[in-house]
Amino acid sequence: MLKEYKNLISFPSKTSELLVDLDLFSSPLFGNEELKKLLQYFRQKNFTHYLIVKFLLSTGVSIPDLLYFQIKCIDFESGMLTLTGGKRLNFRRIRLEREFLLEIYRHCSDQSMDSPLFGGRHGCSRNERSIQKILNAASQFLKKEINIPIIRESIAISFHERGASLSEIQTFLGHRSIKSTKQRITHCYRRIDEMMRHNFTNWKEKAA
Repeated sequence: MLKEYKNLISFPSKTSELLVDLDLFSSPLFGNEELKKLLQYFRQKNFTHYLIVKFLLSTGVSIPDLLYFQIKCIDFESGMLTLTGGKRLNFRRIRLEREFLLEIYRHCSDQSMDSPLFGGRHGCSRNERSIQKILNAASQFLKKEINIPIIRESIAISFHERGASLSEIQTFLGHRSIKSTKQRITHCYRRIDEMMRHNFTNWKEKAA
């Protein structure tokens, strides 16, 4: 059992007050109804895969970061997840939605704090290929590409449209500079513009 809820990792880090609420989450890249159907699909098919997809959508972490996480990276009392950042991103702490936190707790309650957060069969660590397969399955289900950059862009644009400041989004995503955050959001709007032009062109061709 998890006898301790305290985070065993301690280092200077920024704390984000932003929270991804997937019940309300929506971005022009994929809507809330699509997201709900996707999570329901994985929940029925494989509960661990459901948790992994939900975790990626809630945090925007990279696949290597996801594989690095141990249970002790989560403080189950405060609901905070500690992200070490690595070479490209800042150390930071982000908040997980309460219901999702309980799902994770139930999933790993009989494991040691040093166990992988999302271990494979027989407690072994997963590899990047296994996570990529899950994302490929998500792409096939939605009939549109789902990858880490798109997830991070969706989180950024969702926060931006809700009125979050660039510095708040920067802290959540772990960007070293606010310029990177601005570039991420700008790139996302360009992608949306391209999608709208493509959809309009297809509509004109069908209507002709």
